Amino acid sequence: MPRHFLAQLPLLMSEPVPDTYTVRAAMFADAPALLACYQRHYSSYLGSFAPTRTLQRQEHLLRNWFEDSDIKCLIAVNAERELHGYLMFSRRRQQLYVYEAATDNWPATFALLHAHAQLLDAEAKTDSSQELWWRLPPTDQTFYFLSEHVPVRSELLSIPNGGWMARPAHLATLLQSLHPLWQEYWQGRSRLVDWSGTVALTIDAHSSLLEVTPTSINSIAMPSSPLQHVIFSSQVFTQLIFGFRPVSWALLQPGQYIPAELVPLLNVLFPVSEAWVAGSDFF
Repeated sequence: MPRHFLAQLPLLMSEPVPDTYTVRAAMFADAPALLACYQRHYSSYLGSFAPTRTLQRQEHLLRNWFEDSDIKCLIAVNAERELHGYLMFSRRRQQLYVYEAATDNWPATFALLHAHAQLLDAEAKTDSSQELWWRLPPTDQTFYFLSEHVPVRSELLSIPNGGWMARPAHLATLLQSLHPLWQEYWQGRSRLVDWSGTVALTIDAHSSLLEVTPTSINSIAMPSSPLQHVIFSSQVFTQLIFGFRPVSWALLQPGQYIPAELVPLLNVLFPVSEAWVAGSDFF
């Protein structure tokens, strides 16, 4: 879980906030704009719930904040009252922290930074140890806005077997849903792989046949060429499809079988990427 610790509060508080943006507490009427901003920032990440979040779900989240939190969700709006960023707050061990953030440009980012710094400054009377940090994907544009304008110290916290992991519920359906994504990956990078044939992909006790040509990958019922076998456990397969671990890592795990000549193909189908679940989607 990357956390990005930002500039010391006096440095942030010394610069004037651009008058192009206003920061205020979110209201129920802001739910559609909050949903759109959330989806702009989090829809592209593997494992994200953003593509399927509904307006009703967004309204439910806002309602819970209004009822249960002493610190409301803050939004940055421009002169035309368009929302271009937000911060969601919570408390842990009596300390205020941001568990989800998204901004569309630097002025909105700085306005929200300043608002966060003011909140921490107000609480410093009782706790002077609080630091200003945001939890962000390291490839989100919000992180780039921060790193280009203020000092940032990033930390990655990793706990063995910590958190939670997805588990395939129905492998046949999962594999079927992956075919369009694999086709997209293959059409974009097949020129990098000099291999064609039929792969028997086995996850636990379930097998699927994939026919690989220079231009396509298709699921087939009967092989048209000699089979090359690949065997994954469902746990390893899950981490591969989310981009959480590379194929080179899977090679070293007990019980997996990956022919060396298929590694370039599998690297295309299972690219390492930043899987991310937004703070408001944690459960």
